[in-house]
Amino acid sequence: MPRHAFAAGLVMLLACAATGQEMKFFYPAPPAAAVETLKDQPYGVLQMDVYRPPNAAGKSLPALIFSNLASGAQRSNAFYKAWAEIAASKGLIAILPDLREESVAQDLAALLTHLAANGPSLGIDRDRIAVYAGSGNAYRTLPLVQDPKLTAIKAAVIYYGGGQVTTFRRDLPVLLVRAGLDRPPVNRTITELATLAQTQNAPVTLLNYPGGHFRTGG
Repeated sequence: MPRHAFAAGLVMLLACAATGQEMKFFYPAPPAAAVETLKDQPYGVLQMDVYRPPNAAGKSLPALIFSNLASGAQRSNAFYKAWAEIAASKGLIAILPDLREESVAQDLAALLTHLAANGPSLGIDRDRIAVYAGSGNAYRTLPLVQDPKLTAIKAAVIYYGGGQVTTFRRDLPVLLVRAGLDRPPVNRTITELATLAQTQNAPVTLLNYPGGHFRTGG
């Protein structure tokens, strides 16, 4: 699958909305038989939960890492668990890792090193690893995935958020998703990032959802 199509396709698995403080899914939950869950899998000194299609062992499937550092977005959160289950039901291997605020760059690097060594045993194609981040996690994650040394990351999806980036990778397809009715400063940041990426001829795509509202959480 072309990398641009891989990045763009991921957003279809992340359809959600919120009303007030309530996080509510508008995407049907998959049947339990469509997902296999591996809980508390170690990587380095940390752990992750892995959601995958049944009988994924021995296969070579794309993986989606949820960069879920912000409060309310940890791997124990039912909202993120639901996203991971949907991704797995669509043929992806979804990873909810423990990431620590004080060492998020090192923790992400450790996770990628672990997947490089052990991904095939989980059914992961090491050449199709993507990262998703939203809201406050986008601010932390977008600069990290633009590190040219992190070539294990092949695509990224950034939901309604931005980050401090001056130079975009030319080898990393990124899908920026903008909620049209979000807070003006957030949308200005996203638009500025998309413009900067365009001037650098980087493979960044901006997707605008005109009716999308601001929501809390990561």
